[in-house]
Amino acid sequence: MVEKRLKVLHLLLSLETGGMERFVYEHCLALNQDEFDVSVCCIDRLEGFSQSLLEHGIKVDLLQRNQTHFDCFFPFRLSRYLKENAIDIIHMHTGSFFHGSVAGFLARTRGIIFTEHGRDLVETIPKRVLDKIASYFADHIVTVSKDLEHHLIQEIQLPPKKIRTIINGVNTDTYCVREKSKKLCEEFGLHPTDKIVGTIGRLAEIKNHPFLIRSFEKVKHIWPESRLILVGSGPKEKSLKSLTADLGLTDSVIFTGNRNDVGDLYQLFDVFVLSSFSEGTSFSLLEAMASGVPPVVTNVGGNPGIVKNTVNGYLVEVDDDQALSDKILNIFEQGGGDLANNARQFVIDRYSLKKNLQQYVNIYRSLGVV
Repeated sequence: MVEKRLKVLHLLLSLETGGMERFVYEHCLALNQDEFDVSVCCIDRLEGFSQSLLEHGIKVDLLQRNQTHFDCFFPFRLSRYLKENAIDIIHMHTGSFFHGSVAGFLARTRGIIFTEHGRDLVETIPKRVLDKIASYFADHIVTVSKDLEHHLIQEIQLPPKKIRTIINGVNTDTYCVREKSKKLCEEFGLHPTDKIVGTIGRLAEIKNHPFLIRSFEKVKHIWPESRLILVGSGPKEKSLKSLTADLGLTDSVIFTGNRNDVGDLYQLFDVFVLSSFSEGTSFSLLEAMASGVPPVVTNVGGNPGIVKNTVNGYLVEVDDDQALSDKILNIFEQGGGDLANNARQFVIDRYSLKKNLQQYVNIYRSLGVV
């Protein structure tokens, strides 16, 4: 019998539109409120899902670290925040591992959990050292793919006994096949005959959007009534817009910025593309597949564990512009019906939110015991 609700705090950089941020959003809404009092703290900025969480009664705070240099005093501020809010369990996400784990230790928080959603393309020695230090304070380190688990153990040399993999899961009731939104079609100026290539994620180097844009240029030459929709924001937005202009694609590429209506946006897509250099278990990929959108993804990280080539989507090698454009055109020409059906069923069978959430709940319960 639970005598009081366990106070669980999710700590992450921001709540902008991305896979990790959607993970936190979905978990906050799905946790049993009779057992858990869940809240969120961002250490860089809010944005994205913050307003929606607040509307659902979830506490969201911004406790900002120094934005210009490494903030060595931030863990002390964060530990005070944990004490003041009587947090039982701190659940950190990529980018907040060091600050959160040290703060949790200083605050004598009952449980310290970290989920690694994906690694940087280039990993510095200081980053590796900070991760190793943080690992000493963590009770559990969770990765979203076996590929990431092996990386943390073999390359970063974090303690294997603390590391486990919990595969991401999505809400297949929220992400499902439904009619295209007429409102969104009007907003983006889409015509019934347009074929849409779409992707959702942060506009960052690791996502390799230039590869997608170059490939789309080839698609455009063959299929003039095609559009590319990039959902999200990030440090590469300006350079990507410059690239589309240089390639004469300004009128055909739509940058939406961060959106809270991604479930409706998937329904606009005829093809979903992940052009990344590296991926863990991509939420966007799983959501697109659950929404009945055939995917074309790079053969990296956790992607080949999800996409079975020619069965529920296509795999291509990184920066093979011709292969990516050919697969997109193939789906345009053949409709992608079987791929889409198989993609949705695959997610329903193996990547449910309920199964994923239960594994985290079991961890919370084990740490919440006095």
